[in-house]
Amino acid sequence: MLIALKFARLTRRRVLTWTRGYSRNNVVGYTNKSSKLSDKIANKFLLLQTDVLQNTMISLLEKKDKEFLSFVERKDKEFLSLMESNKKELLSLTESNKKELLSLKESNEEKLLSLKESNEEKLLSLKESNEEKLLSLTENKNQELNKANNLAENRAQSLLQTKHMVNVRGALEFVRAQILSKDKSIVFTEPVDNALKRLSQDEDFIKILKKACEDNDLRYDDVQHCIRGLYHSASKHFHGHEPQIVIDSRTWSSNEVFVLGIIFHHFKIPFDYCNGD
Repeated sequence: MLIALKFARLTRRRVLTWTRGYSRNNVVGYTNKSSKLSDKIANKFLLLQTDVLQNTMISLLEKKDKEFLSFVERKDKEFLSLMESNKKELLSLTESNKKELLSLKESNEEKLLSLKESNEEKLLSLKESNEEKLLSLTENKNQELNKANNLAENRAQSLLQTKHMVNVRGALEFVRAQILSKDKSIVFTEPVDNALKRLSQDEDFIKILKKACEDNDLRYDDVQHCIRGLYHSASKHFHGHEPQIVIDSRTWSSNEVFVLGIIFHHFKIPFDYCNGD
């Protein structure tokens, strides 16, 4: 702009020089008419210079505007880029925080589930232990009860066997009485087994006994030998007897059971047989 003003002043001087006359002493002579013309030309030239200056200023302003707009656009782009970068960083940070939060939540859930499973396992183990203890205690009680029941059953069987034995003893005493009624040589104080031995001299009884031994594949001598100890075996526990006679196989040997049956049958004494089942 300063250069343009200097150029305008220099041009105006030249115009004035062209329209005026110069003397050797540099004295200009001019008339009023030439002075008006030069002023008119100078004004037009000044207007022209003003237009040039305005155009230059406008061009300069437009250039500055373009530079400013370019600067603004560049800053806007930088700002948008920065905003986009911050947005991405914020999004990445948010996603990272979400992942960490989700991971922490899953970890806590796993720990809670593990703790729950551990507590359930402990509770189940304690329950099983208590059930095992209760089962063991129940089994022990059942075993004790079974022992008591077995003892009671054994006691009852023993009493029943003793009862049967006493009844057999009573029947043998009846047989002795029958023998005494037939054989007057036997004294009352003679042992019952000695009286029973007299059956070996009873021909009818001997025939029946031999026939029964043959039918049952038994030796007559072994069976006959048992007769002498029958009353002694029946007299080990009690005295007296009941009407029901039971020959219990758990108390007598097989030969004793056999000969008792023959004797009771011979003297028509009713009896029952128990094989121990």
